[in-house]
Amino acid sequence: MSIPTRSLTAVAACALALVSQPVPATEAEEITHSSQAIELPTSKLVKSDLFAGTGYRLDPTVTIYRGRAFYELIGPSGREVIVSTRELLARLD
Repeated sequence: MSIPTRSLTAVAACALALVSQPVPATEAEEITHSSQAIELPTSKLVKSDLFAGTGYRLDPTVTIYRGRAFYELIGPSGREVIVSTRELLARLD
């Protein structure tokens, strides 16, 4: 009895999915349920002049979704989403 090639491919794909590493939290995840997201003034979480004199600035609102803060950092190369206050402070360094 031989196993069809398609079945082997499916089994290999499932095995790979089980042993693959999860995507790091620093990757910007999509907000799939916007009704669960809230927006706050950025100044409620970090100092408003945090990036003063660096050529970067923060969007005045931060989105909180599933316990993570999503900041928009605006700089010379455009907008970038930073996930978590910890990552934002690391970016400042």
